[in-house]
Amino acid sequence: MKRTGRLAFANGGHNSPLLVSNGRAAPLELTGGVVLGMIEGLSYDNAYVDLEPGDRVIFVTDGISEATDSELNDYGDDRLIDAASTLPAHSSPEEDVAEIVRGVEEFVGDAPQFDDITCVVLHYHGPHDEADAGGANSSEPDRDS
Repeated sequence: MKRTGRLAFANGGHNSPLLVSNGRAAPLELTGGVVLGMIEGLSYDNAYVDLEPGDRVIFVTDGISEATDSELNDYGDDRLIDAASTLPAHSSPEEDVAEIVRGVEEFVGDAPQFDDITCVVLHYHGPHDEADAGGANSSEPDRDS
């Protein structure tokens, strides 16, 4: 079986994920849906994006975009998009998360944090055959896709 760059995602009440491709960041479409876990048994619609090698997807909670400085200015989606667009080309997901969180903390300064700050970054390196990655039942995760 050949792995592809197709990513299925659903929105459970959080911000739209950002797709970073060729140094440009843009929000992916929201799929709608109530906050995850609020009502038992709800289903969520999927959306799909076909990733190209080198693309990144950034998932954040609203604690990032709604983080405020001492004058109650929001960090906002535009600052997040700018920060994502300027991430170094060959950084790791861990370095990307650290850079985004550092930018939020620098913006906020000494203002108190009132919400969680959660950020997950996915890097897509390209398709691989499952045989090359240890197979579908491998206990070792494939760290290259």
